[in-house]
Amino acid sequence: MNRHAGYPRSHIALQRGRYAGSLWAGMKRIARAMGAVVSSIAGELRRLNRIGAGAGSRGERVRIVKQALAHRGKGPNRCC
Repeated sequence: MNRHAGYPRSHIALQRGRYAGSLWAGMKRIARAMGAVVSSIAGELRRLNRIGAGAGSRGERVRIVKQALAHRGKGPNRCC
């Protein structure tokens, strides 16, 4: 029987393991970064929901949240 005249199989498996390890590490870094972004956005949404919680209607809640964002310099109508 003829075998492939290249690297032995153990070497190929070792290379795949190294590649998989670096790929896994990269994926973990990306997942951590995405988690941080999602966490900050979720925190901001919770804060904005608390700001508008006492409003009587949806329109009033939207107005209150827009006003809060404008005072922080992040809304469409920035003041300051």
